[in-house]
Amino acid sequence: MMKDPIHVIVCTNAHYLPGAFVTLGSLLDANGGRDSFRLHILDTGIGDQGRVALSRFLQRYLNAEVVFHSVVDATFFRDCPTDYGGGFSAYSRLFLGSLIDASRCIYVDVDILVLKDVATLWHRSMDGKILLAVRDYQGSYLSTLNDDCPFLPAEEAKKYPYYCTGVLLCDLAAWRAFDTERKAFELIRQAPQTLRAWDQTILNYLLRGHIGEIDKSWALYCVIEPFLGNANYHFFSKKKPWGQRIFIPANTLWHTYYRLRVRPFYRYQQPFRIRLFNFCWSIRSFLFAFILTEPYIRFRRWMGKREDAVQATRIMLKAYRQNVLHGLDPQSRATLETLRRYWGQCKP
Repeated sequence: MMKDPIHVIVCTNAHYLPGAFVTLGSLLDANGGRDSFRLHILDTGIGDQGRVALSRFLQRYLNAEVVFHSVVDATFFRDCPTDYGGGFSAYSRLFLGSLIDASRCIYVDVDILVLKDVATLWHRSMDGKILLAVRDYQGSYLSTLNDDCPFLPAEEAKKYPYYCTGVLLCDLAAWRAFDTERKAFELIRQAPQTLRAWDQTILNYLLRGHIGEIDKSWALYCVIEPFLGNANYHFFSKKKPWGQRIFIPANTLWHTYYRLRVRPFYRYQQPFRIRLFNFCWSIRSFLFAFILTEPYIRFRRWMGKREDAVQATRIMLKAYRQNVLHGLDPQSRATLETLRRYWGQCKP
């Protein structure tokens, strides 16, 4: 390994393992082998087979060294609400300061497809901040700290912007000096069940005033976003791409990368009940989009739904029909084809 590697941290359990393959593979592909990496994988329940499969996959990248860290027993978080994977992986990033022997690190959620070279972020000046993060997506349910904070009066909490912790550049020396880990777990024990965004809210509250903002393209919320040529796509909802196929451009992008770069080396198996659910969901959506749209709209009006909600339903079903018939919009399709050619030529 070359000197001074870029330290990248991810947290995962068995449920999020397909995401870890895509996140780490795309992160290394986006760099193109120009820098060396030390990949720290905080293991909260991957299992021996998962560790072996992930290690073998990442061994193809000669510029990457993999280090697994076993995080504390889940009973430590027994009073805390679980994340979307039904576990406690999200909380493990609070151990960054004690687990990672480095002066700074980049943390990435494993539900992110990385298209931007993180080396650019790694060399950013932090201007005295402890974290650099993306401002939470405009229009989401969290825009200021007041939207999820039991620790401050509402008027004071409204003064602070709320940040997404999907991609972070962390000054670990400042993190340790601030005693972040101890303070964070003390706060979690005070109000474990009242935090809608788990440890993300803890970090926003604890480090308020110590977080700098980076461009949203570092963690683009991709519910129905068009493709951007150079952005990281964050699949922040409960339904992850590896758990369900939905006709939106971002899921197409995730599955394209998975098929071209990951599936030859690792395949994940969905439980039969999920595959059956996905099939039924697709049939239902197809029927409503192509056959039952107008009867369904009339039924919603008959039920007394507000007209704006009825029209939103019509737009959603029309958009679904357009995606099925015509695929992606021209800009998204061109971007996808460009990335498909690039991923097909990537080495190794």
